[in-house]
Amino acid sequence: MSWLGSLFKKKEKVEIKTIDLDISELAEWYKTVSKNEITTIKQKIKSHLEEIEVKKKNTKEKLDNLEKEELKNKNIPVREIQIMQGNKDAYIKITNQFIESLNTNIELSYEPCKDFCDNFKLGLKNLRESTKRSYSVLMHFFENEASKVTKEINTLINVISEIEDQIDGNLKPILEVEDKISQLNKEIRTQFKQGDELEGDKTNLNKAKKSLEKIDKELEQLLKSEEFKNVERLKNKKDNILNELKQNDYAIINIFSPLETPLKKLERVSIDGNALIEKYATNPTAALEEDSELKIMQILTKLSNAINTEQIDVRDKKKEKALEAIEKVDKSQLQSYKTRREQLKQTQLENERTLKNSRIGKDIDECEYRKEHLRDKIKRLEDKTATTEKKLEAKDIENIKNSITEDAEHLFNTKIKIKDDEADN
Repeated sequence: MSWLGSLFKKKEKVEIKTIDLDISELAEWYKTVSKNEITTIKQKIKSHLEEIEVKKKNTKEKLDNLEKEELKNKNIPVREIQIMQGNKDAYIKITNQFIESLNTNIELSYEPCKDFCDNFKLGLKNLRESTKRSYSVLMHFFENEASKVTKEINTLINVISEIEDQIDGNLKPILEVEDKISQLNKEIRTQFKQGDELEGDKTNLNKAKKSLEKIDKELEQLLKSEEFKNVERLKNKKDNILNELKQNDYAIINIFSPLETPLKKLERVSIDGNALIEKYATNPTAALEEDSELKIMQILTKLSNAINTEQIDVRDKKKEKALEAIEKVDKSQLQSYKTRREQLKQTQLENERTLKNSRIGKDIDECEYRKEHLRDKIKRLEDKTATTEKKLEAKDIENIKNSITEDAEHLFNTKIKIKDDEADN
């Protein structure tokens, strides 16, 4: 058919059929309507491949004729004849290899046919590059026979173009619609799955928010309870006890601070009571707590005598300060500090025990832990639902449907209306 004839054919009015299809029916319908067209295309490709085999045979015959062709002019120098023969042999060998490489025993589907055409074009390019010089020489000596070989190769090029027209112009558009239908089904399955996930995540999000509100109310009731107020009072009392205990210990340390060095020296020269002496020198508060009989008064008397009799070496200024500090120590005062310290520690212990046994603190901590856990869960679910909603908004399902509809009308003169399966349920 001429180009002008095909142009007028395109302008002919073609009846367009209309059909309604559920998405679940689309793939099977398309497979049915495209089957005959694909079969026709494959038959044409097969015919072209058979034509290539004929043209391969014709090309080999032309190469045989070229090989047998002798020089018309016998008066050519031997050197030129040798050059001619070498180029002739090279051209025939390389061209035969190219022809033999055209294996037409291929699967009649898009990829194998596309590869066959691409390999032909690549082989042809290599043939032209590798025989450029030899072909030029042959055209000088055997123009007629060399031209016949080229003419046959050109007919092969034309057949390859016909195959490319079939696979790229006819077969590929049909396969592309198949891919679009597969993509459509995949997108819809993904949409349903993401929609179910989104619904579940929103349900879980609402549950988590309600649980958080419930915990907030529980925590509010706990913080208003009488038990919590009692615990807070105990905590304040605990702080007061610690402050008073600190002041009491500070007073004890001030008493024994000037006597630290003299006591250490006394401990080194004493025969007994060394452990208690050493403890008063390094940790007077703990020493006083352990000194139930207040033996420190005897130790201080012993220390005063040792300083005065120079049994221990205490220099003048430190000696005066030490003796003055010893003189100031009052047994009843020490007993008072000791007793108060024991009372404060006992009260502190009782408070700690009461606080430890109180459920209110544990209940509050548990509420805070549950709140933190729920906040994290809510944040994760909010992020996830936002991401899923964006993905669903970005779905290009309608555009894919429209593209399939347009392609089907163009390829098979059928206008299809694609319906969602669930729209009818």
